[in-house]
Amino acid sequence: MPKTLKWATTLLSVVAVACIAVVLLSVFAAPADPAEIQLERDDDSGTAVVAGLITAIVQLVLCTLARAGRGSARVLLTLTAACLGVTLLLAGVSALVEYADQSVWAARVGGVVEWTGAGIASLVLSGLAAALTVAGLVLLFLPATNAYFAEVRRLRLGPLPGDPGPAGEA
Repeated sequence: MPKTLKWATTLLSVVAVACIAVVLLSVFAAPADPAEIQLERDDDSGTAVVAGLITAIVQLVLCTLARAGRGSARVLLTLTAACLGVTLLLAGVSALVEYADQSVWAARVGGVVEWTGAGIASLVLSGLAAALTVAGLVLLFLPATNAYFAEVRRLRLGPLPGDPGPAGEA
């Protein structure tokens, strides 16, 4: 297995773990006042939490399968990684926009909005995960990685029609 594939799957596994951390931060670092919870939470937040956790777990499994040379796992890993990366990027942007809106409102009434530790951690994890997703996806399709998947496929299924096979065969 080439180092590019090891790095790609490691980075994409880190993204999945970061997604799990962001989801857990959003659930457990929520406001303690029930009135605030009802104002901030909508009916679909539970579905988003479950979908995020399931997607992250699926991505971890796909990273393992991609390391084994499964081409279909690489395709599905690309899709899940892109979805998680975009979702985490949008979550970070949404947090920044919400903070800006709250800051403007607080300034009008003479107050100040402070970042919580969970908010900062969630924002940093979201941005880091989006960057790692791009790096992982680039590494997943470099020539060395492509050659590895082609070789594993050739060993599993035999040469494709018109494929000359390994360089040593004549």
